[in-house]
Amino acid sequence: MKHATDPDGGKTDPVQLDCNGEQRFVSVQCSTIGYGRGGTGKILILNDITELTERERELNLLKEIFSRVFRHNIRNDLTVINGYADLITDVQDDPEQVNELTAGIHRKSTHLLNQAEKARQIETVISTDRTVTGSLQQAVDDAIAAYGQPEAVEIDSTVEEVPVEFHPQFHVALVELIENAVDHNSGPEPPTVDLTTESTETSVRLSITDASGGIQPSEIEVLEAETETDLDHSSGIGLWLVRYIVKRSRGTLSASTTESGTRITIELEKAAETTHK
Repeated sequence: MKHATDPDGGKTDPVQLDCNGEQRFVSVQCSTIGYGRGGTGKILILNDITELTERERELNLLKEIFSRVFRHNIRNDLTVINGYADLITDVQDDPEQVNELTAGIHRKSTHLLNQAEKARQIETVISTDRTVTGSLQQAVDDAIAAYGQPEAVEIDSTVEEVPVEFHPQFHVALVELIENAVDHNSGPEPPTVDLTTESTETSVRLSITDASGGIQPSEIEVLEAETETDLDHSSGIGLWLVRYIVKRSRGTLSASTTESGTRITIELEKAAETTHK
């Protein structure tokens, strides 16, 4: 437990409590009262401000994403785009080089648009605590369909038809993890991604496993981070989006290294019925 006291009475800093492994925050207001024969005492008023504290942390994270990571990416990509544009002027009589530089501009501008969309999605995810009951298998199918599965990528799914509680944008997190696994392919073979499940009586664990290098250690730290400090440019906005979608799904997120790549595991609570749309 952590707290700060006010010897003169009044409000104190929030108290941090560990309640059966769950972190809670309580505000404390202290007042002095007098009673018979000159006696005095204290009145303590406690209010659970956990949701307010977490909301403040999430808004600070969003601010940090926009002010540090997003701005950093914009500056770098726009510098490259500007350089390509200058080079086009110098080689305008060489159609092949012009096409190559134009493709580079398109690639970088598309990356910027994708980053902007992910930042917008984080803002949307943070703004709601609503969950839905849905089919995990259907959510995985939706994610694979949204990704598109190019011919050079092999995605195998053996996910159970089980109802779970998750955020309405849960499939977006799965798309991000599939993309990440494919983009980090470092082997000579085409990228492969396996999605599997393992159930208990009350929960189901969905694993996304790649066999081609996988997520970098610094990015795994982002997925497993317990605080929003030390936001790393290299982690990218997408993994923070995954973290908050899983958090809003009341799930847990973990990562481990396999012999050939990385396994990301999301554990969700089972639900009584399926109403996925």
